[in-house]
Amino acid sequence: LDQVRRVAAAVSIPVIGNGGGEAGADAAAFIDCGAVLVAVGTATFRDPMAATRIRTELEDELHSRKPERTSAESLASTST
Repeated sequence: LDQVRRVAAAVSIPVIGNGGGEAGADAAAFIDCGAVLVAVGTATFRDPMAATRIRTELEDELHSRKPERTSAESLASTST
């Protein structure tokens, strides 16, 4: 993860995180370090559905991080 962080800070092109991802939390850690994509490889040998599972777990992780909307934002989104 440190290498992803350092590379992402040093280049102006998208960085892909790769290596050791077994769960959505691992993918989130790569994104937190600056990766814009996360590759899932070896995990698919043990679990052919790993990429789909990790994507779902990552979505859940990222949604749980969203700050709750303020009441003003809620009102603005429901008014027409």
